[in-house]
Amino acid sequence: MILITISKSLLLLFLGYFAYTDGTTRKVGLLPLAAAFVSGAALQITAGEIRLYELALGCAVGVVLVLISYLSRGALGMGDALLFITSGAFLGIRENIFLLFFSLVLAAVFSAVMLIFRKRSLKDSFPFAPFILGGYVCVLSML
Repeated sequence: MILITISKSLLLLFLGYFAYTDGTTRKVGLLPLAAAFVSGAALQITAGEIRLYELALGCAVGVVLVLISYLSRGALGMGDALLFITSGAFLGIRENIFLLFFSLVLAAVFSAVMLIFRKRSLKDSFPFAPFILGGYVCVLSML
């Protein structure tokens, strides 16, 4: 039980870091992503809370997003897609899909508000990692 709490807290810290760096530099570093992935997978395997196939399926959500990023020529940032591979190592399939859903809903609401108040146009982009952090807070409230 303590390892699960550590795991959830660690993912929150990592997502906070990635939200900050994506929001300020529009980049997500590969080395911190790799460190987050390894620590998440190690904690989940050690805790025995998630079976290995659930962990792999959780990461598969991010793999699908990597493919979408590649096919859309970066409309979805590759770093954001890689973040979902990392979060899949922490969460597994079910919670990672909820994370994706909540992140997309928060980004859609933000976009709609920005469009209504004419602060952004349809061609503008914005960092997605802060919405992943917000989505994770929603997921945590479900647990």
